[in-house]
Amino acid sequence: MFGFIKKKEKVNPVWLSELLINMLEKLPDEYSIYLHQLYDGIVGGIMPSSPFDPNYIGIVFNGKVAGKYEKRNDMFFLLKGIKLFNSSSGEFVSVKLYFHDNLLCGLSSSRELNMTDYDINRIRIDNLTRKGAELDKAIADKLKTWGMKELPNPSDVDEVAIGDMEMLRIREIQDGNFLAINNGDFYLIEHSFQEARKIPSKHYKDLQTRVCDLTDEEIYSFSLEATKTIAL
Repeated sequence: MFGFIKKKEKVNPVWLSELLINMLEKLPDEYSIYLHQLYDGIVGGIMPSSPFDPNYIGIVFNGKVAGKYEKRNDMFFLLKGIKLFNSSSGEFVSVKLYFHDNLLCGLSSSRELNMTDYDINRIRIDNLTRKGAELDKAIADKLKTWGMKELPNPSDVDEVAIGDMEMLRIREIQDGNFLAINNGDFYLIEHSFQEARKIPSKHYKDLQTRVCDLTDEEIYSFSLEATKTIAL
């Protein structure tokens, strides 16, 4: 089973927006575009955390706002060196911010975030570091073996367990959904229906050669023809 963890009980979109604004206001001017996204209300909700990082909080975008700023295939990067004060422990906790397609897309922390234990007005920047992403060679070779002609963005790629199968996530899609591949077959993983839909093979050429350029709508249309589903 896919270990989706709801964050809504401990963190809500208003609190998350305030926290991110306070963090971005302390960063250099080169990151001001992401502050404007928050002012405009880009945080529409909070997505379930990654089963591989239970302390990750992803942003569900306000689509109207995200559309103003999104630059498809803009490189992924993360910022680390940000600290948030935990009032219960009396210590500062490390936080990383994640960016993709010219959008602020989430954050992770060394301890679980919640609205009661943290002082969002006590933020410290220590040796701010920006890090990009590179695709692991072993994963790149596997994707090529599975027929991929165009490799996905490194930030989109992760190993995931879907049912009893190990897959590679290769493309993030809106609302926390994503495209995955296993042994050359493609699946759309959809949170709202808690299922994986196998995409018909007639669409494989497009997915193998244009995985970064296809629109979310095109990928969704492929999945609507699915004849096989897997419960998450």
